[in-house]
Amino acid sequence: MGWGDELMAAGEARRIHEATGGKVRIVAHPTARTTLSSVLWDNIDYIAKPGETAVATLVESPFVRPYRARLEPHGSCWKPYRPQPAEIRLTPQEETFSAPVGSGFILIEPNVKIRRDGASNRQWGWDRYAALISSRPHLRWVQAGKPELSTLPGVMRVSTNSFREACAVLARATAYVGPEGGLHHASAALGIPAVVIFGGYISPEVTGYRCHMNLFSGEGLGCGRRESCGCDCMTRISPDQVARALDAVLELGGINED
Repeated sequence: MGWGDELMAAGEARRIHEATGGKVRIVAHPTARTTLSSVLWDNIDYIAKPGETAVATLVESPFVRPYRARLEPHGSCWKPYRPQPAEIRLTPQEETFSAPVGSGFILIEPNVKIRRDGASNRQWGWDRYAALISSRPHLRWVQAGKPELSTLPGVMRVSTNSFREACAVLARATAYVGPEGGLHHASAALGIPAVVIFGGYISPEVTGYRCHMNLFSGEGLGCGRRESCGCDCMTRISPDQVARALDAVLELGGINED
């Protein structure tokens, strides 16, 4: 599972818990006896741990996704879905780790996992992120991630050794800007306003949150192509468009959930 899928599973567990009042067991397939666990589910008492009794079972598997209609040779065919914001309950140690970063900054994420499906179709481009930053020099920009990753010009770099540490930094941000992926799901979980650059690979009608400003330039529910589709969906989203979306998010203090 990727971080985004683990957070969407946690959001579904939250939805079920709010309806039933009980714990939810997450498994890899319907007949599985082993309960899954994730560091992102730590401290969430309504997600059952191995050995605990649950009132409902939720399947979390690459072959069973609530947002995927089917897998085809070219990649994924999507179906409409609206993820429920999950919860991320940070530990005191994680909050202490992120405290030196302060607050009042924009967390920006230019990187996409290279080995994930559709990686090239999810990437907005280093130069566009750099142009966005240079267009809003009055804003405080922060980039979090593993030390070996490249750093954008004009940002404060925070080295993090885990996704939870990155989430601890994100929790202190005023807003998030980046691609559809783990941190956009974490932004929803932490209640952080976001500008999410979807491009054309997948639509906000599949994995987007109404509380975010979602920029989609594709057709239908997105191409879902595993390899580069060669389209101009990302180039259609200009740094100025992202900057104006961020201005609106900052002015409004976020987007209200319908």
